[in-house]
Amino acid sequence: MSEQRQIPPKDGNLANQRVVIIGGSSGIGLATAGAAIRAGAEVVIVGRSRARLDAALEQLPQALTGVADVADGHAVEDLFAELGAMDHVALTAGGMAGGHLADADLTALRDDMDTRFWGAVHVCKAAAPRLRPGGSITLCSGAVSKKPAPGRSVVSAILNGVEGLGRALALELAPIRVNVVVPGVIDSPRLRGALGGDRADLEERIATAFARLPAGRAGRLEEVAGAFLFAMTNTYLTGHRLLVDGGYTLS
Repeated sequence: MSEQRQIPPKDGNLANQRVVIIGGSSGIGLATAGAAIRAGAEVVIVGRSRARLDAALEQLPQALTGVADVADGHAVEDLFAELGAMDHVALTAGGMAGGHLADADLTALRDDMDTRFWGAVHVCKAAAPRLRPGGSITLCSGAVSKKPAPGRSVVSAILNGVEGLGRALALELAPIRVNVVVPGVIDSPRLRGALGGDRADLEERIATAFARLPAGRAGRLEEVAGAFLFAMTNTYLTGHRLLVDGGYTLS
């Protein structure tokens, strides 16, 4: 591990910190990148698509970028070797694979496993030796891990695997802190795409669909981004699952 001196974050301040966000070109990752930049961090956003990274830079011109597929362990190792020392890593990459087991697309589910679970393994393995003292890794799961639903059985298993990995690595990689953010239903480009894109009634359908939640609505990207920043900046937080679900798992 690098012996370079790190200035510990205080009160949400990430000044003089280097934050790498895997899956940072859209959705939760892009929102987290913006929040980290506003908190004073130097941010590197990583994704599979150069075109999507370029589009992200139109919103966050201060960010640096890197291209890698987290399912490819060699590509991840090469990326982190090029990036060098850093302070915090957040992994938000993941897919939308699902379906009832009897007729599910197993290839798509394997791809999701490679991205969500093995991607987390690859990132943690490559990042850990390069994190400065006081550094952290924050993984991302989903509330389906806590509240399974028909058609989401394999995804639930994958997400529970990510959470178990995070808790175990909090011990194995200590004093590096490892936590997992667990979002519920979040109003994101991914959700909007699944519900029908830019249809005129989309706002109303989202509001109606999730009004039954205790919070009365779907979550906002910035609310999940805040959980990632909390995990980075609270230096006594490790081995935890931060559930940001508006009460989804209670309903």
